[in-house]
Amino acid sequence: MRETWQVACILKEDLQVTLRFVAWYLDMGADRITLLFDDPNDPAIEILRDMPRVECLPCTEDFWKKEVGVRPQARFTRRQNAGITYIYRRTKQDWLLNVDADELLYIAKGMDAFLAEQPKDADYVRIGPVELLLSEGKAHLCLRAQMDRDALKTVYGEEAKYFARFRGGLVGHPEGKSVIRSGLDVRKLRQHWPAPREGEAFRERLVPAGEDAMLIHLLGEDEVVWKDKIAWRMDSWGFAPAIKEHIQAALETAERDAVLAEIYSAFFRADAEKLERLRDQGALIVIEDCLEVPARRMFAEAMR
Repeated sequence: MRETWQVACILKEDLQVTLRFVAWYLDMGADRITLLFDDPNDPAIEILRDMPRVECLPCTEDFWKKEVGVRPQARFTRRQNAGITYIYRRTKQDWLLNVDADELLYIAKGMDAFLAEQPKDADYVRIGPVELLLSEGKAHLCLRAQMDRDALKTVYGEEAKYFARFRGGLVGHPEGKSVIRSGLDVRKLRQHWPAPREGEAFRERLVPAGEDAMLIHLLGEDEVVWKDKIAWRMDSWGFAPAIKEHIQAALETAERDAVLAEIYSAFFRADAEKLERLRDQGALIVIEDCLEVPARRMFAEAMR
């Protein structure tokens, strides 16, 4: 029998990002998408509330206090974990995928086939991340996979100083995200995996990022948005400590905008020579530029 799956996400994003997220996972065949809107007046709610397979939950103060049992003023990561745990405990599907709005899971063979092949003793399956790089190509996407420190220095040279030492050449999280079998006795869901109760353990299957399966992290696709989120990421552990130091130094200099632009370029732009070095180090994945296709088909009028 086919195994069903649900997507859960707490978000506060530009409308086009939200619609792309929903369209992507509907197109993948998600049986249910539950969106926790951190802004209870998010304009996406009006567009999505009556769509089949989509559940919109405005995160009002009453929702946080009475439904989830967390203070509305709690830091975002605490509310995020509590909210997704709340969804997990009420899911009726076989699996729950816990992702952010800028994370699109790519499964070449399709999600149904992917879930069908998972071992029966796997409590959750964690898929490794890749990060979008801005390049000149228009018909393809260039994605940076993890690499060791020597490879990072070979690819980035002097720019390697901006990258965190233990993130494998990634700016965002290196852990990836998990699709979790329902019915586990979880203590809570964390951003990357389920946390068991004390003295217990869950069985993980790790799928490293590759052409067949990967979590595409789009954290740097827009320079303006990235800069707008700096303050939020600085306060919510969105940057590794080493990266946070560089960002803080940039914020304190008179050449703030120029230094931030330099850091952004190092992180997320790649010319042909840099792409070739990434390829030589086995850290480049190239796929067809398909991320916007489902959204443009489902939400043609709302997409730019």
